[in-house]
Amino acid sequence: MPSFSFTALDADGREIRGDLDAPDMPDARRQLRARSLMPVEMALGSAAKDSFGLGGISSPARMLWTRERDKQFFFRQMALMIQSGHRVRQALDTCSELVERNGLSRSIRTMVDNIDRGHSFADALRAEGRRFPAFVSALVEAGEQSGTLDQILGEIAGSLERAAELRNALVRALVFPIITLLVAFAVLSGIVFWLVPILSDFITRQGSDIHWTMQMLVDFTEFMFDWGAWIAGGVAMASLILALAYSTERGRLAIDRVLLWMPIFGKTMRYFEMSRMGGVGTLLLESGLRQVEALKVLSNVTQNRAYRHRYLTAADDVLTGQKVSTALGGGIVPKLVTHMISVGEASGGLDAVLDRIGVFYRDEVATRVSVILSTLVPAVTILVGLVVAIIYISVILTILGAYNSIR
Repeated sequence: MPSFSFTALDADGREIRGDLDAPDMPDARRQLRARSLMPVEMALGSAAKDSFGLGGISSPARMLWTRERDKQFFFRQMALMIQSGHRVRQALDTCSELVERNGLSRSIRTMVDNIDRGHSFADALRAEGRRFPAFVSALVEAGEQSGTLDQILGEIAGSLERAAELRNALVRALVFPIITLLVAFAVLSGIVFWLVPILSDFITRQGSDIHWTMQMLVDFTEFMFDWGAWIAGGVAMASLILALAYSTERGRLAIDRVLLWMPIFGKTMRYFEMSRMGGVGTLLLESGLRQVEALKVLSNVTQNRAYRHRYLTAADDVLTGQKVSTALGGGIVPKLVTHMISVGEASGGLDAVLDRIGVFYRDEVATRVSVILSTLVPAVTILVGLVVAIIYISVILTILGAYNSIR
């Protein structure tokens, strides 16, 4: 019978790890629920270590930065403990001992201190804004007012998990082609700037002619030796100018707009923003926030200044009486999204429509990432292979020409 490693939460929100035997994954989850455990992660194999939720308190890993996974566990632990009857302060006090990173533990203790001073949980989270996204405090505030804090915390954890999955998918799509290009650049630089000069000098000393293809490489090498420092300085200066421009609000807005229309990756970035708008927007509206407030929270959630500007402008337009679909229309928001939002406004089910938008574009991002990985990587490999082939042929033709001249 297969063995499954699991990570789960008990009734007190403590993290439990272990192994169990089950015929399949659903049966393994049922076994955990029968033991009053909430399954968080499960994998085939016996890779988990027994734990009682302390997360390796004495481990040096506690000194590392806070991961998205740590935040997800924190909100799931809070949701479970509040469902079990714990008060917010009591749950926070317990979580400060259960989380795996010292930085997050300190933030939780700071929140406990703020609650002791009379602040709400939402205000305490808002004070730790550098660690938690803006929509988290807005959702918690709505949950505190509506009495559904435990449900809201569970939804926050799920939203963070989905956002992390999308972000990781985008990173995976970019990392391998970039690594391939960097390695190819290093290898080709070694050939062009080390092997080609040695070979050309040797053939010249033999009194042989250099093939025209090799001569092109030699000319390129000499050009780079003569002007390479100036080119590198120009690239460095351009990078510095872009960095300075990106540090200003107008510059970052302009650069972020350009990035959204890049070939291949621009549409993926726009789809990613739409999936986040749909997912977070659904949570905001379901928690009781008005449309204007939800748009303002979305402007703080996104990292892209173009979308932030669009959301803030749309919030102002909605205040003047425009519909959300009209206020968001045009440019970086696809027509499909504004059309679906208009349908949701007409039917009174805008939150449900936003949820469908989030699911649709989340699937689209996954599909595009899969396509990018399946096409871009082979394309980069073929391009590098062609360059290497040209250099190889140039070297062979030059050697053959020198051999014939010697004969």
